[in-house]
Amino acid sequence: MNADANADKMTPAQITALLDSLPPRVLLEFIKGDAAFAHTIFHGFTVRDNSLKNPVIRTRLKQELGKLPEMAQELRKIWDEANVDLLATLECDEFVVDRESLSALAIDHGEATLRFALLCDARDEVANWAEKLDTVKVISAAPIVKKPVSASVPSQRNDVAARAQIVNLQKQLLETQQQLAKQRTEIDGQKNAITIAEKQSVDIQRKLDEATKVAREKLEREMRRAKKAEEEAQELRKQLRAAEKKVTESLQPAAPAALNTAATKMVAEAIALLQRGLELSASPSSSSASGKVAAAAVPPVVKVAVKKAEPAIELPTMRGKKSYPLRQVKAAFVSNNQKVVDEIRDALTRLTAPLERTALAELARVQIPEAVLRGPLRPALVDGSNVANMNKDKRARLAYLGQVQQSAWAEGYFPVLIYADASLPHQIDNPDLFLQLVERGEIIMTEAGTSADETLIKEARRLGAIIITNDRMNDWPDARHLDRRHVEIINGTARVGDFQRNSVNFNY
Repeated sequence: MNADANADKMTPAQITALLDSLPPRVLLEFIKGDAAFAHTIFHGFTVRDNSLKNPVIRTRLKQELGKLPEMAQELRKIWDEANVDLLATLECDEFVVDRESLSALAIDHGEATLRFALLCDARDEVANWAEKLDTVKVISAAPIVKKPVSASVPSQRNDVAARAQIVNLQKQLLETQQQLAKQRTEIDGQKNAITIAEKQSVDIQRKLDEATKVAREKLEREMRRAKKAEEEAQELRKQLRAAEKKVTESLQPAAPAALNTAATKMVAEAIALLQRGLELSASPSSSSASGKVAAAAVPPVVKVAVKKAEPAIELPTMRGKKSYPLRQVKAAFVSNNQKVVDEIRDALTRLTAPLERTALAELARVQIPEAVLRGPLRPALVDGSNVANMNKDKRARLAYLGQVQQSAWAEGYFPVLIYADASLPHQIDNPDLFLQLVERGEIIMTEAGTSADETLIKEARRLGAIIITNDRMNDWPDARHLDRRHVEIINGTARVGDFQRNSVNFNY
């Protein structure tokens, strides 16, 4: 057989003979060397030697090798390496192809192996014997004498299993190298993150040092002011003691008129000194430009209004009890502050049943329903432009948006995000308040020239949320796979209605 024969031109008969001549173990190792090829061949069967005898597996092998000549060529090389001595015998110039010689080769190498060797031989007179091999009678079990093989031809068979194992090891090595490269990339990323964190830490430390310096300087200034005020107070006390002494001396027996005049003068001076002390106590940093104190009128009494305590609810947390003003709790729900809402819901679970009922009643006072405080939550998106314009004969109503949000809470929806077109401020009945709500993040307004419907559908798919709208959204095919609910007006109040007919949950 010609060693340079092109495996790309192997016929179905040659492929069949090749498969018959290879040991099952060798053939299995070859197939397992390519994961995709092995999956195609053994799909639905166990990957083992005995499965290669199955007719379905054999048919798949023949078909795939016919489609993949490079695989057939690789398998041919394995066969060649395992049958070097047979090839050398057939190529020997002194070897005569006849029934006796072929019978001896069939005994040595097996009929299937000899058949494939004959089919692939480039000489027609040799290849024709493959079809007549069945008629060859085995005449002897002894091997025939062959011409010694040239020294350039290997004298031993290669270990095919070891070769397949080497291929697998090479693949594993490549995968390991790829994993190492990926890990190096991750390590480099972590190093960069650490470097950035260190820089941020240095910046924070520098800012902290600066703030500490400013606070220390401010404290020193206040201490100097306090010391100065204390010195001035000491001086005032001395002056008061001196004034008291003068008053006492002036009260000695004297003429009534003179006594009255002196006492009046002393009292006036004492009142002036006391007034000066009050002024210095009110402003400790101020100092007198001269040693003289001018008398002034007594300041009027200032009435301080006592601020009424804001209603709040006290709930337990992991760090102890915490007071939550009801106004701030309601603002957290309106602005979809998930962190605060989770804190409130978690705190309610720590209460006993009677205390929980009391807390729920307190929260209901600010229109926070029980459904959004207990049980599972699901996000909802409100088509703000559609809902606000339900009042067709008048301007769009801003109140509808808040009413629908409140109604959605009552059915356990949170967060309730309101999306509106950029044109809605020009249609709404209270545009100033509307823009304030947009600025506070309570309403999300899309960019000019874009449709809020597209944003609603995209966000609903991302969050797994329902859409609250009366728009059937027939122009958006993706909306067919989303839950959508109507909005109803009952006694002038907007609330969430039933699911739309073309909604996913309509039949539920």
